[in-house]
Amino acid sequence: MKISGFLPPPVFVSYRAGQAIDYLKNNPVDLGLLDINLEDDIDGIEIADYINLNCKANFIFLTSYSDPKTLTKASSTNPAGYITKPLTKEQLLNIIIQAINNLKSAGGAQISKSTRSIPCCKYFRM
Repeated sequence: MKISGFLPPPVFVSYRAGQAIDYLKNNPVDLGLLDINLEDDIDGIEIADYINLNCKANFIFLTSYSDPKTLTKASSTNPAGYITKPLTKEQLLNIIIQAINNLKSAGGAQISKSTRSIPCCKYFRM
């Protein structure tokens, strides 16, 4: 699959927050796809805080949580997007493209063609 003329980046999938943070410490990323509820003591919002402090990468929440308390807490991390499950492949692709375009227009990190990855915390089915 190509996104806006880019080669598909490698994707890292983690079911555990600690594993995701270890990956983030050692690998540059363009975009994070985060679920809020992870199989760990740390949730996706805490990973978003880590990304903001240490990686300066964009991230999108993909979650089944849509209650006001969770949305407010997640929004405080300034995600590139927040989408609730279930979602279609088209919805996911559209929000990834939007995040990539926002990166380009903000003059921030450049999306590379093959050397960076998209960490995906917790597998989601479509």
